[in-house]
Amino acid sequence: MLRVIILNLRYLFSKNNLVVLGLILSVYTLLVAYESRFYLSLDEQILNSSSYQSEYNYIIMVVYQLLLMLFSCYIFSLIKNDSFYVLIKTTKLKFYFIKILSNILIVLILACSMFSLYFIFGMFTSWFKFDLSFIRLFLKVFIQSIVFGLISNNISYLLKTNFGFIFVFLVYIVLENTLKANILGQLINVVFPVLKESNLMFFELIIPINLYFFTGFCLFKRHEIY
Repeated sequence: MLRVIILNLRYLFSKNNLVVLGLILSVYTLLVAYESRFYLSLDEQILNSSSYQSEYNYIIMVVYQLLLMLFSCYIFSLIKNDSFYVLIKTTKLKFYFIKILSNILIVLILACSMFSLYFIFGMFTSWFKFDLSFIRLFLKVFIQSIVFGLISNNISYLLKTNFGFIFVFLVYIVLENTLKANILGQLINVVFPVLKESNLMFFELIIPINLYFFTGFCLFKRHEIY
């Protein structure tokens, strides 16, 4: 089992993936630094503290959501590491489970890094007030990104390409901006959790996670290992 985890993580931390991860973190860091306005004078920060706080929280959350979703869809769509299966004596279910777990781990590392940057730059200002409810928002976006990552994984198996994440990310953007909080929207939101107005609890997100995990496993079993 440990060998499978090491092989998956070695592939996930390949040069190309590290470049993607580095670009996302660089863009996010620059934006957080700019929006924190830590470089302004103390008097100016105090004078506009309320507007700076609300704007900082809003913009960082939007960017965090988009970048984490994009990265999750990308990393889950990589199916070339499935070729490791032929080198390892293990069951397909165990291999697939460890593969998904490895993907979740690297997305979690990115999510924690982005939250840390948000908190650290905020602490360098005079207006920053940390709200514990913001942790819940970061966590909810992380779980949503895992759901769409699993969808991206399944689409990659169906299309037999690593570029299925582009389609899934575009679907997410469309739903995020068009789905309404009506009865139909709530039903769609159970499978594609994007509604900001939804009262969807964390345990309810287990439904789409299990659905896409086992669907992906069925597709993985049929996938031609190369």
